[in-house]
Amino acid sequence: MNVSVVKLTIAATCCILAGVAAAQATAGAVIRVDSPAGIASGSNRTEARQTGKFSGINLHAPVQVIVSIGATPSISVSGPADVVPLILTTVSDNVLTIALKDSVIFTKPVKVVITNPSLQAVDISGSGSLNASGISGDSLNLNVSGSGTVVAAGSVKMVNVAIKGSGDVDVRAVQAKALNASVKGSGDLRGYASTSAIVDVTGSGDVRIRGNPPARIVNRSGSGDVIFE
Repeated sequence: MNVSVVKLTIAATCCILAGVAAAQATAGAVIRVDSPAGIASGSNRTEARQTGKFSGINLHAPVQVIVSIGATPSISVSGPADVVPLILTTVSDNVLTIALKDSVIFTKPVKVVITNPSLQAVDISGSGSLNASGISGDSLNLNVSGSGTVVAAGSVKMVNVAIKGSGDVDVRAVQAKALNASVKGSGDLRGYASTSAIVDVTGSGDVRIRGNPPARIVNRSGSGDVIFE
C-alpha cells in the first residue's frame, strides 16, 4: 500500500511539472534547468554591454547575433527581461565569447547586436546564428559545430570554413579569392571564390560555389554534392 502511494505521488509530481513547463512555454518562458523554474516577465529589455578589443567571436548560446563593421565598438543584448541578464558577453585574448550563465530554455528570441572595427573569426557551437556584413581584410575563418548558422557579406582574400554537424554557412556574398572548406555531416555550404577552391566533404552535406575559380581540388566521401555554379 505504501508503495502505491509513493508511485502516485511521483506521477502526480511529474504531471504538475509538465503542466508548469507547458504553461511557461506558451507564455514565452525562461526555464532554468538546474534551478527552480521561473517565468519571464513578458516585457522586453535592451541592455548595453561594455566591450574590449576583439576580432573573433565565440558563440555558445542559442541567440541571434548581428554584426556590422564600424569604428566605434558596441554590444547590446535584447530579449525578455528575465533572460537578458543570463546572456554573458566577455572578451579575452581578442575574442568575444557569448554564452549562457545557467542552463536555460527560453522560447522568445534573444538578439545580440554588435558593432566592431573588424571580424576575422567566428566559432559557433550549438544552435546559435550569426549574420555579419561589411567584412574586409585578409581572411575570414568560420567554424560551426552543431546546428548553428552563419551568413556573411564583404570582401576578403581567403575564407576558411569548417562545418561539423547540421550547421549551415552562407558566404556567397563574401567576395573571396580563395575558399578552403571542410564539411563533415549534413551541413550545407554556399560560398564564393574567384581564384581557387579546396573542398573536402564527408557525409551528406552539399557545397555550392560561385565565382568559377579556375583552380579546384575536391575530395568527396558520402552522398554530399560539390557544385560549381
